[in-house]
Amino acid sequence: MISNQIKELRNCLGAGDATGAIRQVHPIKGASANVGDEALRAVALETEKAGNAGGLTAVSARMPDLEHQFARLEEAMRDFADPKNLEQEKSA
Repeated sequence: MISNQIKELRNCLGAGDATGAIRQVHPIKGASANVGDEALRAVALETEKAGNAGGLTAVSARMPDLEHQFARLEEAMRDFADPKNLEQEKSA
């Protein structure tokens, strides 16, 4: 689950574990691609590449954008799963 991976990513950053942080970004990239969120996938890819080139500081610098894109995905998924929205789809 992406939320768990982001939590673990934050833990790695807090512990100063660059290798672990980069390792957490990779599955975020894959999971976001699986659900069709190109914006989150692109940020995760950029974060992974930057982390490989610049380590912990580079990953930390991209966390706000990564978290923002994940928040967008969560909201979209909640909206999609909202029973009110499903009823509107049926009546349309």
